[in-house]
Amino acid sequence: MQSKASHFFEYLTWVGFLVIITFSVYNDGGIDILSHLFLSGSLIIFGILYLLYKKPLKYGIELIPLLFFLVFFLLSFVFSQTKNVGLFELILFISGAFVYIYVSSQKWDFSIFEKFMKWIVVIAVIITLYGYFHYIFDPFNRFTSTFVERIYNFVGYPNAYANFILAVIPIPFYFLYKDVKPSVRRALYVSLILIISAFFLTYSRGAFIALSVISIPYILGILFSSKGHLKQGIKKLKTIVLLVVLSAILTIPVNYLRSMNNSEVASFADKITLESGEKDTSTSDRLEFWEGSIEMFMDNPVFGTGPGSFQYVFPAYQKTLLANSNSPHNLFLKLLVENGVFAMAFFVLFMLILFLRGIMVYKNFTKNERLLIFTLAASIIGSLLHNMVDYNLNFVSIILLLFIFFGVIGFIINKNSDKFVTELKVRFVKYLLVLVGLLMCFVALHEVYYSYVFIQARAAHKAGDYTAAESYYTKAKDIFLKRDLFIGFAQMNVKKFETEGDIKYLENAEKLLLTGFSLNSHDAFIVNYLGDIAFDMNKIEQAKNYYAQSLKLDPKNNLDYYYDNLNVDDALTKEEIDDLIALLDDYHDKLAQNAHLTILTGNPDSAVMIYELLLSKIKDTEFAFVYNDKLLEGLKQMQDTYELEKSKFEKHYNLKLTKED
Repeated sequence: MQSKASHFFEYLTWVGFLVIITFSVYNDGGIDILSHLFLSGSLIIFGILYLLYKKPLKYGIELIPLLFFLVFFLLSFVFSQTKNVGLFELILFISGAFVYIYVSSQKWDFSIFEKFMKWIVVIAVIITLYGYFHYIFDPFNRFTSTFVERIYNFVGYPNAYANFILAVIPIPFYFLYKDVKPSVRRALYVSLILIISAFFLTYSRGAFIALSVISIPYILGILFSSKGHLKQGIKKLKTIVLLVVLSAILTIPVNYLRSMNNSEVASFADKITLESGEKDTSTSDRLEFWEGSIEMFMDNPVFGTGPGSFQYVFPAYQKTLLANSNSPHNLFLKLLVENGVFAMAFFVLFMLILFLRGIMVYKNFTKNERLLIFTLAASIIGSLLHNMVDYNLNFVSIILLLFIFFGVIGFIINKNSDKFVTELKVRFVKYLLVLVGLLMCFVALHEVYYSYVFIQARAAHKAGDYTAAESYYTKAKDIFLKRDLFIGFAQMNVKKFETEGDIKYLENAEKLLLTGFSLNSHDAFIVNYLGDIAFDMNKIEQAKNYYAQSLKLDPKNNLDYYYDNLNVDDALTKEEIDDLIALLDDYHDKLAQNAHLTILTGNPDSAVMIYELLLSKIKDTEFAFVYNDKLLEGLKQMQDTYELEKSKFEKHYNLKLTKED
């Protein structure tokens, strides 16, 4: 029988996990900086709880590859080619590993963990109910719930919400499989209908496929476990089919209510058959990300390019206009590309050993333990399958659930086997984990403070208070995750130059950008900005070199780089004109679809400016007769399409776009 202290310890642990998940789910699903820092800061609390735990701890052999994974992840961070990003990824995976070690090595009361799972379902239902309101009344046309950027009603994360629900769906079935009160059973049925219907409305093809895959062994498991009671098994299957049908039916009135408030309602048929206008920006883009990832890995096999670096490094490998992303949309490719072959291999080995150990001791499990492992494995496999086509482990709520479930599986295996398990009665490991918790807590507090300072700097900059902005920017230099710190500081100095005319401000901006470039030599924007400053300082040859370099780093995403190169091009050739016209034609097709929300970027204006600059440059040349009419026609089409797409976007989202947007 457990002591009161041990019982309290367990409750505190699982309540702590619930608090973090609730906080992160509420804050845009956990993609925001506060959720990451709250998670890392909370590690010290779990570290202290770990230290106070008096009983011997069990560590499975899978801990070895997990620790090696962390070592190589840290090395990839140290040797990163983009040192101004990557801290969030480091926080997430260190925290995930910490959670696994913490959960898998101790003894837990199943009844308390079951209460934790029930509350996870409650959280999912609550955010789903909120999501219905958001889906019906807001313009975003896919179900996102709280997985949305609240300050921008056109930015949502339906795939991430689908991933979260994918991890939750097996849990109600766990309780339905057991003997529960009729009232609880009815509540579980209603919960499943609500969340499965919302899951359908995410229109997430990858999540649909993942759910279909994990449903197959579940259905077979029902039939197998009902051997001798086939009628009972068929009855259970009928119940599942009925729940799915009712969930599908619920989408009809929901979409009808949406149609009364919004003209745009997505079609299931169009989504499934890739006819919804997302074909180019979804399926083909992913294939290009995966192909480019292999090329990136071949160039950086050992430590990768660094955590969070994909969006900066991939453009040099990119072949299709605007087809860029912050990840390759595949967990294993992301680890391979950003962290190297050893990090990815050890992560896979960790999961493989855990799986093999589970098979080896499966016969020792109790009936309830088998059911629980089956449920958690379904959640993990579903989540991992979805992350093979759409990376969502940058959301705290999703990655935390994943490692908690891994940890509980590890605990059940350790509980039932002495093979490949070590019992450490010494407190060294505990102290080590507390030290890690303290370190992550320090990182969290440090980032919270300096992030606040950086935000103040940007606010003062925007308000035109350059004295205060400079003070804040200078103080914010100590922030770990530099992000666009030096760009913001440089922009402020350029504004001061425009106001006061003193060239020292351009020199200051140049130094700041060079510092930023030393941290991230793949950032094409910094290089192009250096070209602008060199141009303003009348260093034309230097500006040409910078502009050419920015275009080499990122030739497919920012048309401004083409404009700047054209602006300093003194000897325009026919081949260059043909290439630019082909580029503008390609971009016009993207603009007509508003691919990747391109109307919110500077690309439409840059496209118009390139047309105008081309017309100006060929005016008194031999090319005027050949290209003048074609360029004028292209310019008009680009302007008309931009105005049309801009008008449609403003009308749909009920806003007015400005240059600042």
